[in-house]
Amino acid sequence: MWERSDRSDGSSREVRSSRSRRKVRSGRWRREFLASGAAAAAATTLPLVAGCLGRTADALRLSAYERESLPDSVLVADPTAPTARFAIDYPDHYKRDRYRRLIRTGSMTALNYALTYTYEFGSETREAARFVVNDAGTDEDDGATYYRVHIEDQRTVEREWWEFYLDLVDDPPADAEGVTPPVESLSEADRRIVDAALGAVYADRNPPIDVGGDAFGTRGPLYHELLDADESALVPDPPFEYVRSNDRWFAAHAERGTATPTETTHSVEPVASTRADFEDHVRSTLIGTDLSPGSLPDEGADVVRTAVRTPFYEEELPMSAALRSVMERLGAGEHLPADDAFELGIEFDHLFATVDGSVYEFDLSVQP
Repeated sequence: MWERSDRSDGSSREVRSSRSRRKVRSGRWRREFLASGAAAAAATTLPLVAGCLGRTADALRLSAYERESLPDSVLVADPTAPTARFAIDYPDHYKRDRYRRLIRTGSMTALNYALTYTYEFGSETREAARFVVNDAGTDEDDGATYYRVHIEDQRTVEREWWEFYLDLVDDPPADAEGVTPPVESLSEADRRIVDAALGAVYADRNPPIDVGGDAFGTRGPLYHELLDADESALVPDPPFEYVRSNDRWFAAHAERGTATPTETTHSVEPVASTRADFEDHVRSTLIGTDLSPGSLPDEGADVVRTAVRTPFYEEELPMSAALRSVMERLGAGEHLPADDAFELGIEFDHLFATVDGSVYEFDLSVQP
């Protein structure tokens, strides 16, 4: 019985050779793109851990998410919405500049910042459909052109940057003196850096973690090319020795070292010159089939009905003929591994279909 549950400085040196757009894919970028937002404020360039692949799988779960406006969900209309993969995000003016440069010149390069991402799909690596629109004209159909964004190149580069971090101190000296954020004597930018450093050691955890022995670039905020270390009072030597927070003591440190951000070069291709044409393009490109129960055999209809009406449909391995038929209709049939080759971490997503006139995104994941 299965239960259901809710659900800037410094020069650069290439470290990994550049690759073509279609071979540069990594599921890591999908997770980072989706995670951009509030959680990114506490993140540095921490390495992501794959973790699950290779572990035994026992069940398959098909989830369905209604997309009321599929075109809007894949359109990056606000240049400031995507978040850089740094503890301190890029300023809005820089992100607007990158966005406009991409549309104006057809190419844009940035560090730890991407307007689309890649994801693993069976043995393939695919590029998520993401679009941008120029800001010409006075309304959405007056001079507007819609573009699909592609990743042309991705590589790891080296930068000599400063890092500010807080080292957890269990037994501070009896005469220790520390500051308690917000530190009013600091500039607004420096206060943000101190807050980000605290976020790195707490990150929704209490007690905080000790990052002192971790690798450079993973302990606290980096002074990337849009943060001027020369204007910061925190480097090279912080004006205070300790920071106090929640009855905990942290030693303040600034260190210069080699960071390894990811440099991404984007390109665009025009796909539509009006909003209506853009919506038609998205639907015709992304929606692969109709999965309305009336168009399916009874067993397949039950699978789709359960996935749509409840949190998810779930079954034990091996995969049933009914679920396999649904995945084949979604265009994933030839990419499915053998039943004994399913491993935790395998996922088939970005599968769009209509069900009784509504658009849904389907996701098949492997469960323990």
